[in-house]
Amino acid sequence: MKKIFIVLFLALIASKAWAAVGDYIQVDNLKYKILTEATSSTAGTLSVYGLSDTGKAKTSLALNVPYVVSYNNKVYHVKEIVGSSFVNNSAITSLYLRYGIESIGSAAFNNCTNLATVHLPSTVTSVGASAFDYCSKLLIVDFCTMAGNVTCGSKAFPSNSSSILYCPKGADKAAIKKTTLGSFFSTVSLASSACDITLSNGAQLAVTKVPATGNRECAIIGYTKANDGLFKPSSNFTLTNYGMSFSIKSIATNAFYGNSELVEVDFSNLQNIDTIKGETFVACTNLTKATLSSPTINSLVFQNTPKLETIVYGYGVKTVGTVIKDCESLKTIEFSQTVDNISNCFFDNCPAVTQIKVASNSPYFYNYSKSGTSAMYKTEGKQLFKVVPTAETIEWDPSCLSIAHQAFANGNIKEILIPYGVKEIGYSAISKCSKLTTLLIPSSSTLISSNAFFQLSGLQNLYYNFEKPLMAQGSTGCWEEVNNKNLYLPYGKPSYYKGLYGSWWSEFDSYNSNGMVAYDYHEVAGANNNYYYTI
Repeated sequence: MKKIFIVLFLALIASKAWAAVGDYIQVDNLKYKILTEATSSTAGTLSVYGLSDTGKAKTSLALNVPYVVSYNNKVYHVKEIVGSSFVNNSAITSLYLRYGIESIGSAAFNNCTNLATVHLPSTVTSVGASAFDYCSKLLIVDFCTMAGNVTCGSKAFPSNSSSILYCPKGADKAAIKKTTLGSFFSTVSLASSACDITLSNGAQLAVTKVPATGNRECAIIGYTKANDGLFKPSSNFTLTNYGMSFSIKSIATNAFYGNSELVEVDFSNLQNIDTIKGETFVACTNLTKATLSSPTINSLVFQNTPKLETIVYGYGVKTVGTVIKDCESLKTIEFSQTVDNISNCFFDNCPAVTQIKVASNSPYFYNYSKSGTSAMYKTEGKQLFKVVPTAETIEWDPSCLSIAHQAFANGNIKEILIPYGVKEIGYSAISKCSKLTTLLIPSSSTLISSNAFFQLSGLQNLYYNFEKPLMAQGSTGCWEEVNNKNLYLPYGKPSYYKGLYGSWWSEFDSYNSNGMVAYDYHEVAGANNNYYYTI
């Protein structure tokens, strides 16, 4: 009978399985208390109560507090750090709380004298009084909060003249500084290290919105190297053990600023992002290729990326602003058929660009067959939109009616024979082209914008087929800092232009030299010959 009783007693203990509500369990370095029981389909919940026997045996400890804990074949989620759990602990050197943990109790880490860095997720909304007080070495806190909406007790963090609070890129730094949380720190700054989640593909994410139903919304705030520098995130992902699903909705301003680990970016799988904001890839020193898919890409996205060779504005992109500057190795820019709005100066000071490729099925822009990818045209208005800076000459679309603002700006073009039929020449359209030696302006032109021809220091021959100078539209003249060499005019007109005393037109070295006169240039579509004729 006694044996039966012992067996039943042991069976009863075994059935409890160390997992009843109120029990304490030890996993790795931590001791937990069970708040709610786990089932086969639902995670239980835990509180952290301090170090386990294993943790107490360590003389130096980088403490990682997980959100997901597996025990006895069941899954639990950590909800809180109980007050005074780690008080007076001198072994802990760093603390990392995972996304999902919600609160830190009073004096939880009080007088942890060697604690130097702390990482807190956005799910932490309460930090108790004196939670980190007397942590004399604590100078850096990464806290993934966008606005600093955290309840902090008195002396929650030590007051230190050198302490820095890092919040995620895209956060409102000025607003955080004014909060109770911000008041504990001498400096509030933004960094990608202050993230909620780091995925295996390298994405550093901050959760920006937790809706009542549906996926949690995230912003990409940075990247840490994975897959040899290839970064290709997807719009949606699920953390199964967390019981949470997420959607990437935005990319923070400065998200990858100064990142040297990015080699290639492919955002073609990001379908939920509306806008890529300014300075996203500035100073990414090893980035070689970027494929973007956001409908709107504005402000300065690429600058000082010395190895960048290719930018692809993929399917879904509609608007491209002034986004590329000082990318010395950039060779190819590609536009998908969805791009319908491009800034005239979508790249600046990128001297190596040799190709601007437009999707053959684009209704908005096109490459003329003879000029290929060295120039792009805008379908509406038959406008020459942009010429690559490496082009020395250009084959014109005979149907061209206008030249866009800054179309040739800062290029190596040597000869420009604008065909008859072009009526409008935009602002700074042919400017800062120091190697340009020959320029022909047809009599069909009716509007020349201000600074249309600016800083043409190498110009030798100007063919200007007008009875009288065509006045510039705008606040300044169209001819500024242009070399006064040989001016070719219609028959009988040199004397008129010479008589414009005090004007730029009267100061050329020669007029109609060697009997040459101004002419119009015209290329017949489909023909092999160019026709020159005077009017």
